[in-house]
Amino acid sequence: MSESVAGAETPILFLPDDGSTRVELKIEDRIASHLWICPYTLCIGAARVRRDGIGGVETEPEYRSAATPGA
Repeated sequence: MSESVAGAETPILFLPDDGSTRVELKIEDRIASHLWICPYTLCIGAARVRRDGIGGVETEPEYRSAATPGA
Protein backbone atom coordinates (compact mmCIF):
# COMPACT_ATOMS: atom_id res chain seq x y z
CA MET A 1 0.00 0.00 0.00
CA SER A 2 1.34 3.47 -0.83
CA GLU A 3 0.84 6.58 1.25
CA SER A 4 1.21 10.26 0.46
CA VAL A 5 2.41 12.87 2.92
CA ALA A 6 -0.58 15.08 3.71
CA GLY A 7 -0.19 18.72 2.74
CA ALA A 8 2.86 18.17 0.54
CA GLU A 9 2.97 20.17 -2.69
CA THR A 10 4.51 17.23 -4.54
CA PRO A 11 3.49 13.69 -3.56
CA ILE A 12 6.07 11.61 -1.72
CA LEU A 13 5.14 7.93 -1.85
CA PHE A 14 6.27 5.20 0.53
CA LEU A 15 6.15 1.78 -1.11
CA PRO A 16 7.19 -1.12 1.17
CA ASP A 17 9.00 -4.05 -0.46
CA ASP A 18 10.43 -7.07 1.45
CA GLY A 19 11.40 -5.11 4.58
CA SER A 20 12.86 -2.23 2.59
CA THR A 21 10.95 0.91 1.70
CA ARG A 22 11.11 2.65 -1.66
CA VAL A 23 10.44 6.38 -1.43
CA GLU A 24 9.44 8.21 -4.62
CA LEU A 25 9.14 11.92 -5.30
CA LYS A 26 6.66 12.56 -8.12
CA ILE A 27 6.25 15.77 -10.08
CA GLU A 28 3.28 15.98 -12.44
CA ASP A 29 2.70 12.20 -12.28
CA ARG A 30 6.34 11.44 -13.20
CA ILE A 31 8.88 9.94 -10.84
CA ALA A 32 11.52 12.65 -10.40
CA SER A 33 13.63 10.92 -7.77
CA HIS A 34 13.66 7.81 -5.61
CA LEU A 35 15.65 6.03 -2.91
CA TRP A 36 15.49 2.91 -0.75
CA ILE A 37 15.45 2.80 3.06
CA CYS A 38 16.85 -0.57 4.11
CA PRO A 39 16.63 -1.83 7.72
CA TYR A 40 19.50 -3.87 9.13
CA THR A 41 20.92 -4.98 12.46
CA LEU A 42 24.32 -3.75 13.60
CA CYS A 43 26.17 -5.85 16.17
CA ILE A 44 28.35 -3.91 18.63
CA GLY A 45 29.93 -6.42 20.98
CA ALA A 46 26.98 -8.33 22.48
CA ALA A 47 24.52 -5.53 21.63
CA ARG A 48 22.28 -5.67 18.57
CA VAL A 49 21.15 -2.28 17.26
CA ARG A 50 18.47 -1.81 14.62
CA ARG A 51 19.55 0.71 11.98
CA ASP A 52 18.35 1.95 8.60
CA GLY A 53 20.50 2.61 5.57
CA ILE A 54 19.84 4.76 2.52
CA GLY A 55 20.67 3.36 -0.90
CA GLY A 56 19.72 3.33 -4.54
CA VAL A 57 19.34 7.10 -4.68
CA GLU A 58 18.56 8.33 -8.18
CA THR A 59 17.21 11.55 -9.70
CA GLU A 60 16.11 11.64 -13.32
CA PRO A 61 18.40 13.90 -15.46
CA GLU A 62 15.71 16.46 -16.29
CA TYR A 63 15.18 17.13 -12.55
CA ARG A 64 18.86 17.55 -11.65
CA SER A 65 20.42 20.95 -11.06
CA ALA A 66 24.13 21.69 -10.73
CA ALA A 67 23.57 24.90 -8.79
CA THR A 68 20.91 27.38 -7.83
CA PRO A 69 21.46 30.81 -9.47
CA GLY A 70 22.23 33.49 -6.94
CA ALA A 71 23.18 31.03 -4.19
